[in-house]
Amino acid sequence: MKLKSGENVTFNVSKNNLKESFTETQTKNNDMIDTANAIDLKKKYKGVMAANDSIDYFRFKVPAKGKIIFNALNSTDNTLKYLFYDKNYNQVYNFELSNGRKTTETFELAAGNYYLALTQRTEGYGIGSYNFTLDYAASAPAKPSVTSVKNASGKKMVVKWKKVKGISGYELQYATSSNFKKGLVKKNISSGKTSATYTKLKKIKPTM
Repeated sequence: MKLKSGENVTFNVSKNNLKESFTETQTKNNDMIDTANAIDLKKKYKGVMAANDSIDYFRFKVPAKGKIIFNALNSTDNTLKYLFYDKNYNQVYNFELSNGRKTTETFELAAGNYYLALTQRTEGYGIGSYNFTLDYAASAPAKPSVTSVKNASGKKMVVKWKKVKGISGYELQYATSSNFKKGLVKKNISSGKTSATYTKLKKIKPTM
């Protein structure tokens, strides 16, 4: 377009209605893993792919071993790839999603920090928006395994067990009846301990 002196020119500027979760600029973007945007679990995010913006990186934390439920919608005009990496950049899961499709991917991850790379399968093709949510459900912890129960002098009992990972603590119970209905005593123990001592125990006569 050529402009001549004295001409009046009007420019119309329209608002970007794509509503990205993270606004990208030439100098501030998430096009590299080192500049990945932090995302939260159980929250919806929206991004945009363009001819000159073929990949977006995100980072997230899994608090404990559990199931990831990843919901994705590809509203671009071509196939997108979803690549998950651990903190050492080892790929732990991946899938592809065609344009106009949505999916739910379910897989397990251990506790730790992870990255998600969302990229065009063919660079320059896959222009438009995408949505995703990253839901999480913690795995049920393993059952504690008692290794020993011993009598100690002074009417004491010492209980030991194997450590269970990914828990906040233990609850120990003992009772004076096999069905745990009589003389039930409960004791809460911190997750860092693997033994407990009961004191001032009373001797009971066995019933025939």
